[in-house]
Amino acid sequence: MAAPCAAATEAGPAAGGAVPPALCVLFLARFDPVNQSQLAVAADLALNSDASEVCLVPLGSDYDSAAGAGSLARHALLHAAVNTHLGPDTAVFAPPPHSWSSSSAETFEAVVRASRARMAPRDVAFTLLAPEFPAGGEAAAPASAAALLAATSWCQGRRISLCADGTIACDPEAGPGSGDEEQASPRRAAGKTLFPSLGPGCTLAPLDIVHETTARRIAALGSRLAGPSASDVEDRSGRRGCAAAMTPADGSAPESESGRRLSVGDALAGLVPAAVASSCQRYGLYGASPRTPAQRHWAPPSCPSSCRVSEGVVREAMAHGAGTAAASGRRRVAVLGGSFDPITRAHLMLAADGCIGRGVDEVWVVPCGPRPDKPGLRTHVAERLFDCVAAVEAALPASAPVFVVPLELHVPIALSTFELLCTAHRIHEGCTFELIAGADLAPSLPSWRHADQLMAAASFLWVPRPGYDGGGDGASLPSSDVAGRWLVPRNGMPRVAMRMSSTKVREAAAKAASQRGTLPGAVAALLSAMVVEPTAARIARGKLYRAE
Repeated sequence: MAAPCAAATEAGPAAGGAVPPALCVLFLARFDPVNQSQLAVAADLALNSDASEVCLVPLGSDYDSAAGAGSLARHALLHAAVNTHLGPDTAVFAPPPHSWSSSSAETFEAVVRASRARMAPRDVAFTLLAPEFPAGGEAAAPASAAALLAATSWCQGRRISLCADGTIACDPEAGPGSGDEEQASPRRAAGKTLFPSLGPGCTLAPLDIVHETTARRIAALGSRLAGPSASDVEDRSGRRGCAAAMTPADGSAPESESGRRLSVGDALAGLVPAAVASSCQRYGLYGASPRTPAQRHWAPPSCPSSCRVSEGVVREAMAHGAGTAAASGRRRVAVLGGSFDPITRAHLMLAADGCIGRGVDEVWVVPCGPRPDKPGLRTHVAERLFDCVAAVEAALPASAPVFVVPLELHVPIALSTFELLCTAHRIHEGCTFELIAGADLAPSLPSWRHADQLMAAASFLWVPRPGYDGGGDGASLPSSDVAGRWLVPRNGMPRVAMRMSSTKVREAAAKAASQRGTLPGAVAALLSAMVVEPTAARIARGKLYRAE
């Protein structure tokens, strides 16, 4: 094996009284999905041991299969779980969002690089925790990062080094086969191995029972259920919704002993964080084939080719056009697009208003791709996507027909509104789409990209803004040059008007972080009035927006 390069080697304490390296635990698992016991172990290590941080490392896209959730969904669930289940002061980190489509080895190395960047200029020593993978076997003598991952045992605790050729070297003095009986205990103090020592009286939470039960219930769901469900009621338009009650493959309804229909959320309740159970139900994970157009984007393998948006797909969609007016029997989708950097409570209230609006079956939240014209947008689209997923689960019940859809995840440059509309129509021909927009944007429509085509083909759901009344169906529309209507809640329900920009959130985060000694938990608390808890935790834990 190639010798480790000097910059990548993770050595022990330096001589001459130098600061010892920080200890980072790399927790490797499938996380399909992440469950309560895995988070408990991560939190125990972060809070009760001498580890500086714990990094969760999910297996990459090379482990995607029809039986699992796919790497995109697994990463999204992992980010949601960490930011909703663990406080921002707990040093547990999900993988870099951009690594969701990487192989297992690439994901592993991206996590290592991110940890080293967080700890700079301090050196970092890494140790592996991989309870799902037995030691030995064909991969006992690894020649690559992926092989090492597959060969790692629960408490291997060996020092690792990244090599110049991309492989990983490990300390041969510690690990399976050393003949040390105590090596199998995760409570062994640091010394011979680099596994973190726990505080007095502390033990790691057990993994096996919850983990095994979660896997068995998911396997049962896959064999018994034909699809996910939020409820067994008809949607508000009077037609049975696409997310109808789950039924087994034979067409009969799975029921509990009390006669209540079972859902994915019911089956996973208590085994996984509430946000994860809600997401599994909302996006049709771990059942049979997804039923709604939005759910298809999250089906394994991650972003199936039929839903993946590329430059070629956009060109074809533009040639195809923006579709026709609403037709009977089609799903009526309201699209809420934006940068969502970050998503605010105002965005979520707008989505909630949209899903109870007249003539709307469901709302799609679509984070935009990279914006070269907006240099302030530096947050990766995958991170904004995962943040939206967690925020929707925190703010809205699984029965609410609001979906985060990765339409712009793969495009090199953000789509124009017209390109987005054409692409959505092209991929989902059984739907009609309306664009949710603030009424104050109407005067600027002629300056938008592809403005003429957009104004000729699009239909807008206008949201009232100061100076634009929009009090009801009889109120004048903000623009007579484009088709549209006011977003009016059903049954005379009042709208919740809230103006809160992402810019204000970023400014508040920068100001809070600039105060010397401000802890992540305090930053999150200061932001909680503007963003929901998982978004505040993500900003505080990741030290985001500090340069603004």
